[in-house]
Amino acid sequence: MIKIYSWIDGSVLHKGDFETIKELLEDGVKNGISFNYAKLNDAQLNNAELNNAQLNYAELNNAQLNAAELNNAKLNDAQLNDAQLNNAQLNAAELNNAELNYAELNNAQLNNAQLNYAELNNAQLNNAKLNDAQLNNAQLNAAELNNAKLN
Repeated sequence: MIKIYSWIDGSVLHKGDFETIKELLEDGVKNGISFNYAKLNDAQLNNAELNNAQLNYAELNNAQLNAAELNNAKLNDAQLNDAQLNNAQLNAAELNNAELNYAELNNAQLNNAQLNYAELNNAQLNNAKLNDAQLNNAQLNAAELNNAKLN
């Protein structure tokens, strides 16, 4: 039995007989379960299908989300420091006030994403696509944006 806990009060947000945390999370998202405040630090979520996920205030520090699908996901105030999101799909995702310091978002798709007040200090966004993204008051100190599309 695998469980996903809330970091705020330790309650179980979702549980089930799955082989991986990725399968459990995908099942929960598919069934409309909110993972707001989820504790998912260091989670192995590469190639996860998490479109429309509710992950506001979630802790995803050091998580592996390479090639994950997070289109239309809600990640407001989430912590994704040192997370790997290379080749991830985050189109129309909400990442307002999110922390993505030292995160890797190379070749990521963030078109129409909201990153207002987000922290992306020392993040890597090489070849990322951020067309029509909102970055009002975002922090990008020492971030790498080589060949990024910011139309």
